[in-house]
Amino acid sequence: MKSRSDLVVSLLRKIADAVSSMSDDDLNRLVQGKVIVLTASPSTPVVPKKARSTKAEQLTSDDLNQLRTELEAFTTREEGIALLESRCQTREHLQQLQRLFDLPVRKDDNRARLVNSIVEASIGYRLRSRAVQGSDSRK
Repeated sequence: MKSRSDLVVSLLRKIADAVSSMSDDDLNRLVQGKVIVLTASPSTPVVPKKARSTKAEQLTSDDLNQLRTELEAFTTREEGIALLESRCQTREHLQQLQRLFDLPVRKDDNRARLVNSIVEASIGYRLRSRAVQGSDSRK
């Protein structure tokens, strides 16, 4: 393991290399505090803060209504789970759909619990009702 002084020397060399390749305008902006110097290994991608996604895009009301219609047309839980796994990439998407079904939304629910509650509200209740009535659930 490198000593602290070796690490500091290595860091300062990286900074010096980065600064030496800057244009005069970039160097002035660095001195003014308008830009920063990032040191990263070549294999580590550096993503500027502006490019990072801070919040997942919400589904539109049309998207949500279409999902609801599709879920209500399915006859098996597996079809509903597959649809939700493919179309709802984030927990936020699933929570939006839960609100559409007037289901309670808990912050500590994981994806699997969210998916299951939506499937039960849209498909599972019909399957249970058919089973109680004694009719074939595949019709």
